[in-house]
Amino acid sequence: MKVLAGRVGQGLRTWAIPVSPAAPANRALAAINSISKAEWASGNNAALVTRVIAASSGADLEKLAAMGDARAQFLAGRAYTFGSDGFPKDENEAVRLYRLAAAQGDEYAKAQLKRLGK
Repeated sequence: MKVLAGRVGQGLRTWAIPVSPAAPANRALAAINSISKAEWASGNNAALVTRVIAASSGADLEKLAAMGDARAQFLAGRAYTFGSDGFPKDENEAVRLYRLAAAQGDEYAKAQLKRLGK
């Protein structure tokens, strides 16, 4: 719950507003959805990871990946591969995420697994 306070007339009033646990993941999803097909095809995945994290956060990206979004799994895997954007370098986690994305048909994840020899 998020509590807001404000003046109504002469008094102070508070409101309790439910906040969806998916809200942070929604920020990451909105950032991913704003990426054009041409940007995906450009191969500049480092810039895409940075852009999504700048619009949300690394934690938001990880939440979206955990919710099963293949694009988020690929981008988080990319961040783990290179230890970028606040993610530690962790090839095992990167491969796990790439495999999840590849299982959903993500061609970029399949190509990255091939590059890694997995």
